[in-house]
Amino acid sequence: MSLVHTMTQVDLMTHRLTSAAQISTSGRYEADLARFKEDLFGMMKTKLGVDMGNSRLYQKPYSAKFYLVSYPIGCRVPDFVKFRGDDNRTTWEHISHYIVQLGEAGFRDALCIRLFSLSLTGTAFSWFLRTNDGHP
Repeated sequence: MSLVHTMTQVDLMTHRLTSAAQISTSGRYEADLARFKEDLFGMMKTKLGVDMGNSRLYQKPYSAKFYLVSYPIGCRVPDFVKFRGDDNRTTWEHISHYIVQLGEAGFRDALCIRLFSLSLTGTAFSWFLRTNDGHP
């Protein structure tokens, strides 16, 4: 019985995810994503006893629509030189180096923004998380 119940929930989640992908082209992507998250959190609470309702999950500092922008053909995500924020490099140097490392992907603003956090580590990444979490 439990396996059948779980399969039904998984099938429902798969259906909603597929539906969300189809509907997203009509501009309802964020609403569909929010509903999917609610369903996922509900399943986690029911099946695993984990209540995600009060947790502070990382929120991307940009719209989910940025994920609809594709990479240029043949592009791969570079292994970025990481910026710590407490070394002798300036932020200007880091941004300049980051743009160069992006290559052709650097011509698409959505990709520049989407990949930026991958170029941060240590203090700089902690700052990025705090400033985009709505907390100082």
